[in-house]
Amino acid sequence: MDTLKQTRIRSATRERRVEYRLHYPPELSPTLNVGAQQLQVLDISENGIRFVALGQEPAAVGQEFLATIRFQQGGEFCRVVGKVVRVSGCDIGAKLERGFDFRTIAREHDWIMMHAT
Repeated sequence: MDTLKQTRIRSATRERRVEYRLHYPPELSPTLNVGAQQLQVLDISENGIRFVALGQEPAAVGQEFLATIRFQQGGEFCRVVGKVVRVSGCDIGAKLERGFDFRTIAREHDWIMMHAT
């Protein structure tokens, strides 16, 4: 196999995401409200979310959910619909059927840049 083809294969397997992912510092992270549970958001993208479920009932891969995310900036709320795609301990990754538009992510990015310590 030639070197160029090997590079393309490695690149294609590493670069699965095409969306911008916004990582939150713990002190600025939004809250994901799923039923009575309030979970800390680690990062968001237009079609995905990663959050922590410390001390909560563990989620199962394939589990669907309807939730509300509460951003710290202005206390704004956004409804999301998703499906758990990865569980690693208390770290949960989900694909969103109804998620965030890029404007929301850009606004959150600017807010984080102004308030991060």
